[in-house]
Amino acid sequence: MAEAAAAAPALALALFHESLATGLASHRELEAVSGLLMGEREAALQLIEAGAFPQAQPVTVLVARPPAGEPDDALRLALEQGLLALRRRLSGHHPLHLVRYDHAALLVAGPPIAADEVHAAMSVPVVVGIGRPRPALAEAAGSYAEARHAADVAARVPGLGRSAVWERLGVYRMLTRLPDSELHPGLEPLLGDTQHLPLLETLETYLDLAGSAVATSRALRLHRTSLYYRLRRVEELARTDLKDGGERLALHLSLKLARLSGRYRPRDGIG
Repeated sequence: MAEAAAAAPALALALFHESLATGLASHRELEAVSGLLMGEREAALQLIEAGAFPQAQPVTVLVARPPAGEPDDALRLALEQGLLALRRRLSGHHPLHLVRYDHAALLVAGPPIAADEVHAAMSVPVVVGIGRPRPALAEAAGSYAEARHAADVAARVPGLGRSAVWERLGVYRMLTRLPDSELHPGLEPLLGDTQHLPLLETLETYLDLAGSAVATSRALRLHRTSLYYRLRRVEELARTDLKDGGERLALHLSLKLARLSGRYRPRDGIG
């Protein structure tokens, strides 16, 4: 009984792959969707001709990935099971999906679905990124790239919540394309020493709040005198001047970029 129960999930996937409602064989669908997300426009024609996706509707891609940790076979199986259940519920959206080693992609026709629907279908915690809709299936690779970036940002910036929409990422939309070697040079000694984490958290909050000492003190529950002390220490260690607008901008962008690269990890409840 135990062996049968353990084999049941894999068997369910195998049976589903043999009888896709679209009539397209499982391996052919997976190959076509994989090619489509790599930018192979002819794969779109293959899917449309097979009846797997309507020709005249826009496409939106959502990406689900674990918020942290190394992917494994159990995670991949859970992602696929969740997306298969979601496909049955969303048949009117003509969904397609692809599971890769560390994330899963869901393609839907018509208006984008809510990220909450993806969360509800998953048996494991995930963050969800949503790309912009594209007018035709052949352009799905662009939405997919945006959805992947959005999911990565959601995983690395907890303050955004469990999902992120590409169009609402603000500064993070631009920073995903920059190498983390472009950081303000004065931040290097602070990022390399965990004892300076409170200074970085204070600096980021101060810059997020447009340099308002009153708002920063309130947000961090920090006495104004302590706030000014920390900011002076930042200026000394980073060899910068927070009264210089260009320096503030460079520091602010560098902190956000360091978040994305994992070099700066604020404590829970900060930022």
